[in-house]
Amino acid sequence: IGGIAVGDACYPTLGTGFWLICACVGIALALLSKRAAWRNGCIFVITLTVGATLVNRSEQHADCKLPHGESHYEAIISNTPTLHGKTWRCDLLLTKLNGQPLRNAITVKATVLDDPHRPMQLQTCNGIIASSVLEKPQNRWPNAHFDYALWLRRHGYQAETFIPYWQFHTAEVPMTLGRRQRATLQVRRLRDRIIRHFASSSHADNQDYAILQAMVLGHREAVSKATREAYALSGGSHILALSGLHIGIIFGIFLLVFGRNVFAMTLSILTIWAFAFLVGLPPSVVRSAVMLTIYAFTRLLSRQSSGLNALALAALVILVAQPMALWDVGFRLSFMAVAGILIVYKPLFHVFNPANRLLRWAWGMTCVSVSAQLFTFPLLLHYFGRFASYFLLTNFVVIPAATLLLSLAFLLLLSTPFAALQALFFHAMTTIAGYMNTAVTAISRLPCASLDGHYISAWQTFSLYVALFALIGAYRRFQTKKKLERTGP
Repeated sequence: IGGIAVGDACYPTLGTGFWLICACVGIALALLSKRAAWRNGCIFVITLTVGATLVNRSEQHADCKLPHGESHYEAIISNTPTLHGKTWRCDLLLTKLNGQPLRNAITVKATVLDDPHRPMQLQTCNGIIASSVLEKPQNRWPNAHFDYALWLRRHGYQAETFIPYWQFHTAEVPMTLGRRQRATLQVRRLRDRIIRHFASSSHADNQDYAILQAMVLGHREAVSKATREAYALSGGSHILALSGLHIGIIFGIFLLVFGRNVFAMTLSILTIWAFAFLVGLPPSVVRSAVMLTIYAFTRLLSRQSSGLNALALAALVILVAQPMALWDVGFRLSFMAVAGILIVYKPLFHVFNPANRLLRWAWGMTCVSVSAQLFTFPLLLHYFGRFASYFLLTNFVVIPAATLLLSLAFLLLLSTPFAALQALFFHAMTTIAGYMNTAVTAISRLPCASLDGHYISAWQTFSLYVALFALIGAYRRFQTKKKLERTGP
């Protein structure tokens, strides 16, 4: 993380070559040094240079040279196109530019003006031939708290463009992409087929079905602005983004059905990784899949695992594969939420120990929600300037609903050969999603549901985390001292 931060700050002044030289010097000093402290210091420097090198490569990829003026190109639609008023929005992978095949596809955020006479029907993996001006990402709307151009760059977009319908048409385009990109596109096409299949047979309210798409398949584009705002005001936005909660529920369902033997553990891990690929490998899902994989292996080997070590390994896996993920708000919120649960949950849970099973469940849910919120609220204030007052009440609605929805999704998959039974499960899912939407909307309309406009600076955010960890450290020292006093000499 330190290397990624330093490499990003020094780019483009210090390039990949500089960091590779630093790594070689560090390796040579580590091999020649006889003192352990010096070797450890060298290893630390080498680790920093690895992070800096990785982020430099990502920055160089984003800095591809674009032609001036209008360009003619062939491309493939790489995600689910969504219609916003009179325009389609989608991502393109350019494979041929001004008659020249591209060795590495250029990723473009595209806005396509729809044809008023013959409305377009765009899908993932459609080939297109178009002409437009390719521009570097720019900030078109002034917003002091969100740098849109930087967000595009850090999410891998190298250009953006606007295409009028008279300069755009679908066509068969050779898919000259790498294996990983081709596999990703095929998985996205499969997800779109599932969405279209159930959309054609669904009589549910649009937003109820949109919530199902977001929670089960990770497709959030159909969720309206009003629905997103209701979930944000109530503190339930995390339920719309696939996270450890969803992966944990799927893992738990498999263990409940098949037991905790070697077969069940193996099947569960294969399933959650297949699900992770289906929904596009978002950082929160990868983090959860890595942690559960470690948990399964330690269980099979009859060894204990450290939650914080597993969390650190998950971060390492994601950042090595995609160093720009460090700047993703979802990545930071996901990891801080899990860190809060790992650090605060147990001490908080043992404060009150109810005998009643229902009270025990409710207290456990409260502790998990408070632990996660405690570690994420500084980031929420920094990025969104918002704090949801009724987050605890919302979690008592959305978490049981999510458990039911994902359990029914599992039954829906098993009932594929039986159309009537599948329709019944799907109807139950849309009904639950409708009730959840109604409840969340009602909570968002309560007085003082959200405290807005309270943005804090990066230094204030850092100071809050320092104070938080200092309080936790002081509490642990106090508890240790009390334990020693009770046991005596």
